[in-house]
Amino acid sequence: GFRAIKDWKNEYNRFEETRLNEFYVSMNSYLGMMRHLDSYKIRSKICNAVRSLFIYDNFEFSKMMLAY
Repeated sequence: GFRAIKDWKNEYNRFEETRLNEFYVSMNSYLGMMRHLDSYKIRSKICNAVRSLFIYDNFEFSKMMLAY
């Protein structure tokens, strides 16, 4: 999760629509898998690390939606 965020932030084309959608899908995959574990704190940290771009479907931090 955090490695994917770090890699994404270092990309020059990270705000292109295609790349942003790929990142969004990837993050939701991480959150979906982690939802089955005792991982609330880590999910909230991941979501808060990219909160300027995404909104959350619920307070469980189990799914992101694009904010634009």
